[in-house]
Amino acid sequence: MLGNLFVETPKLDSVLHYKRALDINKSIATTTFESNGIGFKREYFSSFPDKAIILILSHFQAFIISENFILKIVFQKPRMCGT
Repeated sequence: MLGNLFVETPKLDSVLHYKRALDINKSIATTTFESNGIGFKREYFSSFPDKAIILILSHFQAFIISENFILKIVFQKPRMCGT
């Protein structure tokens, strides 16, 4: 199964200092940004053999994180039906 995972953070005004990074050796993608004077960090790791996506959400100041996660499946392997 292939798809896209969307992470939405409601109530953020403007976003500053947006950066994305990919560490090939550790297979970790990182996104950092700032909004309303608060720094945010998101780290992503996925494992196809384990069929897992790990997402770590961090912030650098007291803030209640409210996230919306949307998974949109783009492709799903067809299943064989036996008779």
